[in-house]
Amino acid sequence: MTRAPFEYTKTLTISSGSASHTTSVPFSNYLKHIIVVPTTSTNTYNISLSTSDGITIYSRSSQVGNLGIIPTGSGIPLIGFITITIASATIDENINIKLVYE
Repeated sequence: MTRAPFEYTKTLTISSGSASHTTSVPFSNYLKHIIVVPTTSTNTYNISLSTSDGITIYSRSSQVGNLGIIPTGSGIPLIGFITITIASATIDENINIKLVYE
């Protein structure tokens, strides 16, 4: 039996090139899809996801514009509260984040 995926969405407001957000709920799931959509398609930024223990579970540098990643295998394990960090953004604007998990 396949479980329907769930979504966690957040809009980050970039200031001085960075922003971060810690999820309001703890996870015990697998990350199936990461979607990042900046307001401006030419915005370049770094993104990382880390656990409450400070372990980086995903990172990507120098991304330009939209990002849509589907991890291989069963997905990236999400354990506990997850911190989403945008850094070194070239444009201060809103960036929409969606984490799809099962």
